Amino acid sequence: MRIVMHHKKTDQPTFRKRIVLSDIEINEATLKECLCYVAYMVNEHGDIYLPIFERLREELEILKQREALKNYARQIANENIQH
Repeated sequence: MRIVMHHKKTDQPTFRKRIVLSDIEINEATLKECLCYVAYMVNEHGDIYLPIFERLREELEILKQREALKNYARQIANENIQH
């Protein structure tokens, strides 16, 4: 599911859910998009959305750490192959 924010010139941002069945990929861009959406919800509607924001932030950090670890593993593997 992708959440898309639409802006109108005179109105507040509105949100529409667009379900993509064939290609759901959880990546850094998707998590950041969701984080922005939930940040808006926290700002506009209060702390009830804060646990969701916290979880998305944690998932984003986990993803970044995992990518850094994979890059480090590739680096070590490439160094060992060259020797």
